[in-house]
Amino acid sequence: MISSLPQPLADLHARCLQFWRARNGRERLVLSVGGALLALLMLDLAVIEPLVRERARLERSLPALRMDAANFARDIAAIKGQTGGGTADLAQIAGSMGLNAPAVKIDSTPRQARLQAGNVAWVTLTELIAQAQAQGWQLQRLSAKLADDNKVNAELEWTR
Repeated sequence: MISSLPQPLADLHARCLQFWRARNGRERLVLSVGGALLALLMLDLAVIEPLVRERARLERSLPALRMDAANFARDIAAIKGQTGGGTADLAQIAGSMGLNAPAVKIDSTPRQARLQAGNVAWVTLTELIAQAQAQGWQLQRLSAKLADDNKVNAELEWTR
């Protein structure tokens, strides 16, 4: 194998091998452990950390993508001449923002709806209010209590 290496690499390999053999057992152990830790650090920085950052970015963009999908579905239904009921619209809005059971409970009639949300991000709740109002829902009552870490427990009542 060594004979197939180009001369500069063969010389480097020989010097590294000579350096390694000149070390005693304890030095070899310390160098091996240090090299393994360095390799793990490089793996983390080069592979794992970028994947974690990308996943977090995708998770942040998911509610907007769900909202776009709900808007497309609503537009398609309007083009086909179908009209959604009040219940389905509010449930669709909440579902498109990732607010699904058991975190969210929706009770409604065709003209009224009541939404109970537990441990929901405040930003998501305000986006829900804005989207619902854009679709004709009028917020009648909002009761929110801080849960933890910018999350709230909320009750909302809507009418059309």
